Amino acid sequence: MAGKTECSMKIYQFKSGANPPRVRAFLIEKGILETVEFVHVDVANGVNRQPEFKAKNTKGTLPVLELDDGTFVAESVAICRYFEVTYPDPPLMGVTAKDQAVVEMWNRRIELGLFRHCDDIVRNTLEFFQDKVIQDEAVVRVGRQSAKHECEWLDAELLERRYVAGQTFTIADITLYAAFFLGARSIIGSGAQYPNLARWYSDVSQRESLREFA
Repeated sequence: MAGKTECSMKIYQFKSGANPPRVRAFLIEKGILETVEFVHVDVANGVNRQPEFKAKNTKGTLPVLELDDGTFVAESVAICRYFEVTYPDPPLMGVTAKDQAVVEMWNRRIELGLFRHCDDIVRNTLEFFQDKVIQDEAVVRVGRQSAKHECEWLDAELLERRYVAGQTFTIADITLYAAFFLGARSIIGSGAQYPNLARWYSDVSQRESLREFA
């Protein structure tokens, strides 16, 4: 594993939430976590909404990667893409054009499906978000129903595959695990109704990288 002296890149983050752990898990799978300096941003006190931070990312969202040349890159998948190209082994976003397309397809399906629905539920129920979004119980009801439909679909898809995008662990599995962190785990319950999804969850939960979701 490379040391911090080889790289002056920084990742601005906070320990909780679903997105910063996605990037940390990706870097752990790559074996390059120590190539980056992590800078904690006090989200609870709104530091990410202050002008100094918004000069780095006008959206005020986290995580944000600061490159050696001063470029700032926001969005978890964009950050992971940078490291995938810079450190191609082991591949987590596919190798061939076909593999990359399949992994991207599944990662987007998870992001726009189960992950988004679980995120909607969290944002519309937790007290932390009361002064940040207009919370709506109707959004929660729709989110829960939609999340159940996504779990049913994913369970069928995982019948003959070990991982989300095939037989190899990829970024799509990290994204799905993030959805479980947000609340999908409570939806599948004991797993009796979703045996393939429960099997997948039990399998990937053993990975060191996914312990970042805590």
